[in-house]
Amino acid sequence: HVRFDSTQSLVNLQTSVTYFDKEIFSTSGQPLRINLALISTLHIADQNYYNQIESIAQNSSVVLYELITSAQNTCLENGELHKRRLTQPVQAKVSHQLLTDYNLISQLDMDLMRPGWYIADLDAESVANLESQSTVQRKEDSVRSVVYGRGRLFPFLKS
Repeated sequence: HVRFDSTQSLVNLQTSVTYFDKEIFSTSGQPLRINLALISTLHIADQNYYNQIESIAQNSSVVLYELITSAQNTCLENGELHKRRLTQPVQAKVSHQLLTDYNLISQLDMDLMRPGWYIADLDAESVANLESQSTVQRKEDSVRSVVYGRGRLFPFLKS
C-alpha cells in the first residue's frame, strides 16, 4: 500500500507494512505458526527509508524482494527454485544525477545479497518471453475478433 501525504509543505509517499499471523497444520498434522510481514517498498527513496526497511526485516528468517534482473546475475541456493539469490550487485537504471540532486538512493543500494534474502520475481529473460507470447496472443485475439465478429463464426470459416 502506498499513499500520498500532502499535509506538510512537501508531498510525501508513505508505504505500509502489513502483518499476517496464522496457525496452519503441516502434512503430518503438526501445528505451524506462520508470521508474514508484507513491506511495500519504493524503488528510490532517502537513506532513512531504507534503514527502516532493513530494521523491520532484520528479525526475519526470510526476506523476499522484487527484482527483475538477468538470470546471469542470480543463482539458486542449494538448487532450490524458491531460493533465487543475487550473485553480484546490480546497478539501478535511474540517473545517478537525479538521485544525487534529490539526496535519494536506489533500492538496489541495499545489501540484497545478505543471507536469507531471495528474489521473488521472474528473471528478465522469462519476463521477455512472456511478453512476446502475450504480444502474439493479443495479435491472434485481434484477428479472431475481426474474423469471428461478436461471437458468431462466418460460414466460410467453418471446418
